[in-house]
Amino acid sequence: MKARAFADAVAIVAFATLGQLTHDGHVSGHGYARDALTLLAGWFIAFAIFRGRFVPTWLAGVVLGVAIRMVALGHYHWNQLAFLATTLVIVGVLAAVLRRIVATWLPRSGTGLRS
Repeated sequence: MKARAFADAVAIVAFATLGQLTHDGHVSGHGYARDALTLLAGWFIAFAIFRGRFVPTWLAGVVLGVAIRMVALGHYHWNQLAFLATTLVIVGVLAAVLRRIVATWLPRSGTGLRS
């Protein structure tokens, strides 16, 4: 469970980093607070509810994270649907790939991140 949570967090931080570099030209603490923290909050609420199962965690977590971001930033515009769609695709792919990498490369013992 810890390995999945770690992979998911890395995927969301990577998404936030890519977004900042693409749209702002640099990364910043404010950018991470704006994007990564709100998405991480939504994701891990869903992670706890769905016990880390990927599809429900992914769908509910991204939708909730984007909703938290909308409220926090006061962005109540239709273009947030484009952000939601982009986030669903990119975070979904990154999290799925990173979960697979973690599952393949970490030892299967009951210690460490794998447990």
